[in-house]
Amino acid sequence: MTEQRQSGAAAEALRRSGLLDPDCELRPAPRGPAVVAGREPRSCALCGAFGGTAEMCAACRAWALSRPDSTGVCARCQHPALAIRDGWCHVCLLHVQEQGIDAHDYDWCQLWLADSVVGLSERPFPLSWRRTEPSAPADRELIAARTSVGLSPHLLVPGQGELFNVRREWANARATLESYSLSSGAANMLDQFKHHGQEQGWSSDNLSTAAKTLRILFGWLGNAAPIPEQDIRLLDEVGLRTRRVLRFLADNGLVIPDTARQSEPREHASHRIIASLPSSIVPEIEEWVVLLRRESRNGRPHARYATIRNYLTYAHPALVEWGRRYRTLREVTPADVDAAIEAQVGEAASHMGISLRSIFRTLKRNKTIFRDPTRGIVVPHGPTRPPRTIPSDMVAGLIDRATGAADRLAVALVAIHAVGQRELTRILVDDLSVSRSRLLIRRRYGLRVIHLDEVTVSLLDQWLRERYSRWPATRNPHLLISQQTAAETGPVNAFYLWQKFKPLGIRWR
Repeated sequence: MTEQRQSGAAAEALRRSGLLDPDCELRPAPRGPAVVAGREPRSCALCGAFGGTAEMCAACRAWALSRPDSTGVCARCQHPALAIRDGWCHVCLLHVQEQGIDAHDYDWCQLWLADSVVGLSERPFPLSWRRTEPSAPADRELIAARTSVGLSPHLLVPGQGELFNVRREWANARATLESYSLSSGAANMLDQFKHHGQEQGWSSDNLSTAAKTLRILFGWLGNAAPIPEQDIRLLDEVGLRTRRVLRFLADNGLVIPDTARQSEPREHASHRIIASLPSSIVPEIEEWVVLLRRESRNGRPHARYATIRNYLTYAHPALVEWGRRYRTLREVTPADVDAAIEAQVGEAASHMGISLRSIFRTLKRNKTIFRDPTRGIVVPHGPTRPPRTIPSDMVAGLIDRATGAADRLAVALVAIHAVGQRELTRILVDDLSVSRSRLLIRRRYGLRVIHLDEVTVSLLDQWLRERYSRWPATRNPHLLISQQTAAETGPVNAFYLWQKFKPLGIRWR
């Protein structure tokens, strides 16, 4: 066999059979990029696309070969020695083409996979529509039409696993993400959301902003699978509102809860206080928290996080001082405890004594420390001051100074019927009996019945009428609700009441 050009497989077969001329020149036909066994995937040297094994991806090789004399520095990303067109490199043109017209103001580029860049490079429309000045509306409409790609390629798929966790970036949400089309199911759910907002009595501004947030989510991720809560909340950073959207999606089973936000707020407060302590005593305080939270015989923890937070708050000054002086709480003496309590005045001294006694007694029982420095120390008790009643001539003035129907009702319940802060926020609409002029107050250890006077009944009637007119379809069962809690089922918080009572000079427990 004397052929001068043989394919690789045929030449090897002829050589092994002894039928190939030794002087034959082997020139295998090109078969595309060679795959070298064991070569690790890498990023393209030009565009940074990851997944190939060669120095440059196929798209960038074709781009560089078509412009051998146009190398330079890209005016957008400042990358040197690149083949450029109109001052921009290949990856910058692809990025702006994909992200939209507003992306040309930034100097960063999207991280692509190698196959994605190849796909983008084969689009039929040109890549050099960059603008150095803000584009006119006509240009924006033309560009939006060019970049419209139908359904988003990033739609979530039910049951799809997560390769790795990356923080989602919504910087271009307003400018680009609305260009994607909605599926029929997503469009129907968006209409349901708008109808829901109208029933809830949302203002036009709140409704339009929330609907735009949901439109962006459905356009980019779809509604076929639940969306992670942390991805939704990141839209707050670009000026969108997510609270109503989160509640609506959660009611429809389309939210994956963020486990970092599921714990009790008082637990976060306790951890923040512990983190502010000197590092030398932090392990012992953390062990004390674990011991207090252990389940008792009835299956409940010995202490709630509200109690732990209060103990840490009261004992914080003494713990900070001892952490700076000692390496461990074992070195604290009874004299140190006496000095710390005597430095406080009134109820603060009593609270600190009780808190320190809990810490050292628990650690001593667990044999973390060898002695209890609070043993034998008498905890002072501040003078018991009964709450002062509000004179009847002042009650009418306080009610008149309150601005809204909810404010006047809250003042009447506190000033006339001595309802506490926690009790006031937990009153349900079903607890009210207008025909009997009676109201049930839910206390920690039972119910209290209040017989209402004519003034309170009149204020209740005013508030219930306003409540129904503003939020006719709310599912919140509590008597006092706000613009935020009307879309939820929980009670108003303490700050809501503080805003109402601080201008009136009322302070109560």
